Amino acid sequence: MKTEQMTVKEIRAAFDKLVWAFDHHHNNYAKELLEMCEREEKGHRGWGADFGSYHPKAASARDCARAFAVKRVADYLLGDKFPTGKDFMHIQRSCFLAAGMVDEFKANIEIVWKDVDLYRLAAIDYCQLVGKPTAPVT
Repeated sequence: MKTEQMTVKEIRAAFDKLVWAFDHHHNNYAKELLEMCEREEKGHRGWGADFGSYHPKAASARDCARAFAVKRVADYLLGDKFPTGKDFMHIQRSCFLAAGMVDEFKANIEIVWKDVDLYRLAAIDYCQLVGKPTAPVT
């Protein structure tokens, strides 16, 4: 069965709930994760000639970062293998923070996401968020 893609509005709502998992903690790891994901997304968009010309209908870098943040946390909650030390050289750094959040604050996250469909979060498709590449507008 194909899972329906989450809307940007639903992704934002899931992230806003995730922030509450750290409300009484000295450090809001959800906000840190968002900042890491946004840096990674901006780095990805900046490597080529002009991301915006090829993806004119793309969700914003911030919204894509939110999507990656909630997707990663959902993936680890659903049992994806946590990264190990040697993975540091091969995967985005935000994966480590997301895994650490789940490892240490799983109960808190499950409380704030009690009404969130983890499978829909885990199924977020980046390509649908940025749209199919088109010929650049000149």
